[in-house]
Amino acid sequence: MGRIWNRIGYGLRGYGDRRVLLLLPLGFGSGVPLLLVLSTLTVWLTEAGLTKAGIGLFAWVGIAWAFKYLWAPLVDALPIPWLGRVLGQRRSWMLVGQLAIAGALWALSFQNPLESVGMVALWAVIVAFASSTYDIALDAWRVESLDDDLQGNGSSLVQLGYRIAMLLTGAGALWLASWLRQDSEVGTQVARSVVRSAAQAAERVAGSSASTAVSVPNLHMVEVVWPTVYRVMGSLMFVAVVATLFASEPGARRVRAAAGELLLWSRHPELRVSRLMLRLPGPLQRAADAVVAPFVAFFTARNSLGGAALVLLFVLLFKLSDSVAGNLMNPFLVEIGFAYGQIAAIQKVFGTVATIVGTFAGGTLYRAFGVKRALWIAGILQVASNLMFVYQARAGADPVALHLTIGVENLSGGLGAGAFVAYLSSLCSLRYSATQYALLSSLAMVGRTLVAGSVGFVADRWGWEVYFIFSTVIGIPGLVALWLLGRSELASVAPLPDATIGPEGPTGPTAQPAPAVQPAPAVQSEPTAQPGAPRAATNGRTSDPVESSGK
Repeated sequence: MGRIWNRIGYGLRGYGDRRVLLLLPLGFGSGVPLLLVLSTLTVWLTEAGLTKAGIGLFAWVGIAWAFKYLWAPLVDALPIPWLGRVLGQRRSWMLVGQLAIAGALWALSFQNPLESVGMVALWAVIVAFASSTYDIALDAWRVESLDDDLQGNGSSLVQLGYRIAMLLTGAGALWLASWLRQDSEVGTQVARSVVRSAAQAAERVAGSSASTAVSVPNLHMVEVVWPTVYRVMGSLMFVAVVATLFASEPGARRVRAAAGELLLWSRHPELRVSRLMLRLPGPLQRAADAVVAPFVAFFTARNSLGGAALVLLFVLLFKLSDSVAGNLMNPFLVEIGFAYGQIAAIQKVFGTVATIVGTFAGGTLYRAFGVKRALWIAGILQVASNLMFVYQARAGADPVALHLTIGVENLSGGLGAGAFVAYLSSLCSLRYSATQYALLSSLAMVGRTLVAGSVGFVADRWGWEVYFIFSTVIGIPGLVALWLLGRSELASVAPLPDATIGPEGPTGPTAQPAPAVQPAPAVQSEPTAQPGAPRAATNGRTSDPVESSGK
């Protein structure tokens, strides 16, 4: 038991690393824009009297996050003039993204939905594009800056900052709007009711059989309150701006990894695609390096093509069970008799706290026990936790049971998210981290969305208990993929040689081919290394002595 606590303590010490701590405000900046162009914006548009159909179209703004991998190669390869030389590739893109988000939110605050809803939509799209670009650069900075053993801690703090920002821009924005308003909310509702009744009476007198929806905008809220709220929320981005200025550019490690990859490609005759890219003219070579090379690097860095395919299969399946259960959670709770207020208090508030605790636990387990054990613990718990909804279906509208169900579900889901994000980060090449992480995260999202959105018929035909049992069973293939990954050493990346960049390109040891992957030697005693201490290099990053011990 003492050894387990030593490992947990080792995992918790990772949160004291300066680079990890910076991810809290940086993750906060990532979470600011989302609700401001989605659910919070819909409240402003509702006050302006837009139709429900028109408001619903604004959900398409979120498509920018789903397709961010399309311009991720630009973030990887394109330097920003002057700013790139001062701050470096990653921090310059982060800063541009942050300032673009803040500026676009301020520009959005000066638009009036009553006069030009098209301009509101345009600035919302710009905010979403700037936000997804910042996410690309932030993920790349996190992957490149943190050693492998710190990826779990880093992913936990990113998600914590993200959720704090969502609370402020969601519930916090609504509270601020309520505090700023000078009209009577009840009086406004009464006035709207009177106007609608008068309109309906006029329609009856005119003999019209069709009922026309009457929109009654609240000019005070539309033109005064919500613009002020958006300016305040846009100013929150400067928390992330300050953190970016205090951060360090991970450029040196990235250059070494890039040179090592070029050496690895040149030593393997089967990698003809990579060698052909090196023979292209300058502009075409840069384009190929930005777009094609991230895919080539991912597949060639695995031990085999089958290993790469297995990794992608695991990415598709690991969070599938969690997504299927969560997709219909709200309809399930409403149908069994819970009031909206109960759902909000238990699921949104208590559930958010449970998710944060689970995310911290996932990050800690990743560093303390290694990637294999962290993923196994998280995978089993997030699959088994879906059975709590079967218990809830039998208990009915019991608040105590719902606290237990939501607590177990969100705790295990957060634990799985912390370990999974850390594992995705460890898969990325340091040279192409922006593109590869964007692709892997999009792949995980696509798989969950397609399946979770197409199995609702199970609940319609066989009921809720069968649906949640099905959501448990559908998680088993993900565990099978994890077992297969474990047998192939998690399809790990082959070690790359050290290299330096000289006038004639990358140079380094050239006589010997890249060594084959060897299992890490067993460690007989507990690790004593402190966070940030030198470790054995692997693929441009470092490995944790706890993980390499296999304990």
